[in-house]
Amino acid sequence: MAITATTRVQAQAPADADDAKIWAGVYTTEQAQRGKNIYEAYCTRCHGLNLLGGRQGGVGGPALKDGNFWVSWERAPLSTLYSKVQRTMPLDSPASLREDDYTDVVAFMLAENAFPAGKTALPPTGLESIRIARRAGEATEVPNFALVQVVGCLTQASNRSWTLTQATAPVLTRSESPDAASLAQAAALPAGSAQVRLIGTSPFKPETSAGQRVEVRGLLDKSTSDVRVDTLSLKSIGSSCSR
Repeated sequence: MAITATTRVQAQAPADADDAKIWAGVYTTEQAQRGKNIYEAYCTRCHGLNLLGGRQGGVGGPALKDGNFWVSWERAPLSTLYSKVQRTMPLDSPASLREDDYTDVVAFMLAENAFPAGKTALPPTGLESIRIARRAGEATEVPNFALVQVVGCLTQASNRSWTLTQATAPVLTRSESPDAASLAQAAALPAGSAQVRLIGTSPFKPETSAGQRVEVRGLLDKSTSDVRVDTLSLKSIGSSCSR
């Protein structure tokens, strides 16, 4: 069955112990309140009072909550978010605040993105094992033009365009190119039931992988009746499409 404009393209969180940690409460309410005070003092000029971005004083910054937060940070360890905040904030004086100030700001961001508070404050270390992930089983619409991964059988249509058949539903990814580990994970995925049209495949010589199972990364386009991916990476992960 082809994915159509009425079919939900979803990102679904796999069950994983590191995914569950963030939902057990990794910061305290008091810490998030301190983080709010610091955020309002140093961050609103770029990111707005509501964390949705802004251009106050001629300076613009990305949104730090809701869809943009998930596009930027889903599946990343919490240490990556902390490091980004610590290294780049405030804009005019990066890394100038106390260590606790940065953990408090991250706690505030987690609170604003509906992660629950717990009984222990977020520390500045040991965050590598806490993954920014959705609740187990939770699915959501992947935003249009998001960077996604799709796995399927590379097939050439009669009009010489290239399509993935038996494809998995597009899921969010943070890298335009896969590493060896992610290719191995992609190869282990079961066949899907979607059909996704690929755009801009010529630089990747798709004819050399015709009939093979491939992993594709690119920008999702849901503006037409069929779902398309503007190709940024195309890698063969199997000599046949028998999965």
